[in-house]
Amino acid sequence: MLGRKVKLCDMYRRPVASGIVMAEEKSKIVMGKKLGEEYLEIFVLIAYDPDAPLFVRDRDRETIKDAIGSHIIWFRDFVHLEEEI
Repeated sequence: MLGRKVKLCDMYRRPVASGIVMAEEKSKIVMGKKLGEEYLEIFVLIAYDPDAPLFVRDRDRETIKDAIGSHIIWFRDFVHLEEEI
């Protein structure tokens, strides 16, 4: 999925943002956490639901609108290729 455009979904499987997969390496640390088996590093492009909460928050980013233009981590199970939705 590296470099692919994806949709980020919330816990109800509704798309909340679009982004690009930047990393999948399990040992990479993003937002203070290892990606491991659970997460992907995503560059957030567009918010569909700007007020949707991030799964992992930090001091500066709590919602999707805070993350536009930055790299975040998102649960792999809630990341879908653009053409899958």
